[in-house]
Amino acid sequence: MEKLPTKERLIQTANDLIGQANYSTVSVAEICQAAGVHKGSFYHHFPSKVDLAIAAIDAYFEENSGDWDSLFSPQVPPLMRMVKICDYAVEKMHEEVKECGRVVGCPLMSLGSEMAGEDGEGARLAKRCREADNVFLKYWRSCVRDIADEGYLKEGEDLDELARMIHTFVAGQMIIAKVHDSLDVLEKDLKKGIFRILGISLDKVES
Repeated sequence: MEKLPTKERLIQTANDLIGQANYSTVSVAEICQAAGVHKGSFYHHFPSKVDLAIAAIDAYFEENSGDWDSLFSPQVPPLMRMVKICDYAVEKMHEEVKECGRVVGCPLMSLGSEMAGEDGEGARLAKRCREADNVFLKYWRSCVRDIADEGYLKEGEDLDELARMIHTFVAGQMIIAKVHDSLDVLEKDLKKGIFRILGISLDKVES
């Protein structure tokens, strides 16, 4: 991290600290100390902590969107996409446990739920969290449409509803994993739950 420019160092540190704790308990002073940056330098790059948090969300997407695009690629059969994204989510969670010593869940879901209902500057951050969350919903919608196009779903199924149900189920699984500090729920139920929502046997993919 020492070799990164000041702005990038602050963004990376904010992602680490806020992701492992929460937005309200991590101060600008703590971020600056962990990043090895003077407070004056912080305000040179970011007018407020909200602006830093928004930049951290943007950086998170920039860092991970290549993986998501690959996992949800139309070149991958849609049922296999569902399996691969579940495996990817569990793998990423295991990596975070090794790094942090506990389950931190989905940083975006944690931040978004923390900022929900905030006024003023907080509302701006909450809005960015909602926008980011909608990106994931678009991925699920695309995959569900392709599953329908391949004839796996019943005629007349509400595809948007199915995508929303999958999206909220996955988010809930990650929150429960964080609450219980255990990845058991993800490993046991994530894949099965998605395929149950779709009404498709997981054996169609894993056999």
